Amino acid sequence: MSELLITLGWLGNIACVLWLVLILVDLGLRLIPSMQAQSGWAVMTIHRLAVPPVNLVRRMMPTVYREVDFSPWITLLGLILLKTFVFRAIIYWGMLHQ
Repeated sequence: MSELLITLGWLGNIACVLWLVLILVDLGLRLIPSMQAQSGWAVMTIHRLAVPPVNLVRRMMPTVYREVDFSPWITLLGLILLKTFVFRAIIYWGMLHQ
């Protein structure tokens, strides 16, 4: 049981880190005007992978204020909190039961 908890905690932690990196890269690519006009398959793939957690936040609450979309930043904050508190607690809980 403890190995399962530790593994689930680390898998969740890695998933959060990957999504954080994908969202930050997507935000960086969206800031460059030339990348929006000439988006290739790599940029589109990064965008498609980064969008699901951001869309979840968009569906849960209104995130647009004066034509500025705050949902990627709220998603980043939520993923950081999830990674820091929930998945780390699962890892420690698994270590406690060894």
